[in-house]
Amino acid sequence: MGWYHAHNILEGLCPSARLTDVVEPHFMGAVLGTPAAEPFAAFANAHPGVRFHKSVADMPAVDGAKVALLAGRTADNPKLLEAVIAKGCTTVYLEKPGAPSVEELESMQELAVQKGVKVYMGYNKNVTKYVAAALAKEAEAGEGASTAFYHNNTYTPDKLEECFERNAEGMLKNMAVHELALLVTFYGVRSDNIEEAWSCAIAPVCRVTEELQQMPCMRGSGSMRRLSDHVVAIVRAGVCSAPSNIPTDLASPMLPWCRLR
Repeated sequence: MGWYHAHNILEGLCPSARLTDVVEPHFMGAVLGTPAAEPFAAFANAHPGVRFHKSVADMPAVDGAKVALLAGRTADNPKLLEAVIAKGCTTVYLEKPGAPSVEELESMQELAVQKGVKVYMGYNKNVTKYVAAALAKEAEAGEGASTAFYHNNTYTPDKLEECFERNAEGMLKNMAVHELALLVTFYGVRSDNIEEAWSCAIAPVCRVTEELQQMPCMRGSGSMRRLSDHVVAIVRAGVCSAPSNIPTDLASPMLPWCRLR
């Protein structure tokens, strides 16, 4: 996501912003000089007006107002926030979900308040046209109407190993967090008013292969149950199971399922 944000600024899509520094520990670290780093090297060479660093510590001291946009791995965000605040950044835009746990988020908030640094986290689906249109249609339909939110990603089975490693906090926190934000923003969902919830993710796949079922990321994080040739439920062992009244076809709503008090 860091590349995406950088391109948006460089292409003038955010007229009030100017990209001054990029921190890239991976392509300027372990894989530096390998073919894997070539696209990044070309990007850096194409923008001589931007300073590139291996770590936040390598950046020059901040003089004046500066926004740090943190788009690293979730597990790295707490330390990255500490580093950019120590460097003097005055505002931070934090990519979701911010940190692996609520406790870490609270510690990060405490540090930001203590240092007088403003931290923002936005969920882009909250302001998309298709969500606004869906909410308008639901209101127009009247009492009893509901909206189903689907979350799809383009990962193929051969990419899942890396995806699960990079997003070790899990699908609920990293991906479905967008839908959770919609529930909080538009439907009044709070942690203290949920009566029942099921963390059953229904995901379309071409076919459940033996290779896919044997992946360490699948064996370690949950159990896989075949629903059909095109649908797989990934249910975290010992946490929940899909209620019998949840349909298993692709026309059915996806995660999250909850009933409010």
